[in-house]
Amino acid sequence: MNMYKLFVTVALVCIMAVGASPSFAADPTSSATQAASGNVTSLVAITTLWNGNEGSDIDFGNLVANNVATTFSGNETVKDYSNVPIALSTYASGALSGSSETIPLANMLYSDYGNSVPDTAFTTTPSAVKTWDTPDQASTPTTPVTYKITVPWNTKPGTYTTTIYHVAQAAT
Repeated sequence: MNMYKLFVTVALVCIMAVGASPSFAADPTSSATQAASGNVTSLVAITTLWNGNEGSDIDFGNLVANNVATTFSGNETVKDYSNVPIALSTYASGALSGSSETIPLANMLYSDYGNSVPDTAFTTTPSAVKTWDTPDQASTPTTPVTYKITVPWNTKPGTYTTTIYHVAQAAT
């Protein structure tokens, strides 16, 4: 019977201890506040799309050596992800080069950029083509680019390559 009394006594002490423990419920009249801040930094970012594929290489396909310009309109787009006004430039690393011949830079033209640039021959130094204001948060501005390639008569068959650059920098 003593064991039973001891058990009941310990049980009552435990119940009273739990009931007497402090309450951590929030006082509805108190609050805590903290100022929160973050610094959004400047971002200059663009990408190119060839036939709707972001960052893909330009493939002019089969070109005819007939000394007539072939136009590629609607294939290339430049997209602006910047949060500051930018100045956009373009240039090529050099002529379209094949195994033994080249297609001169004078035969590689760019134009459009929102109808603001006439047919212009590529150079190996950046040429300004467009200035963009800071876009609003709900849009990602794009601009079309048109290319024209003239392959001279008697250009030997083969693959001809160069690199075309689009460069963005914060507008001043």
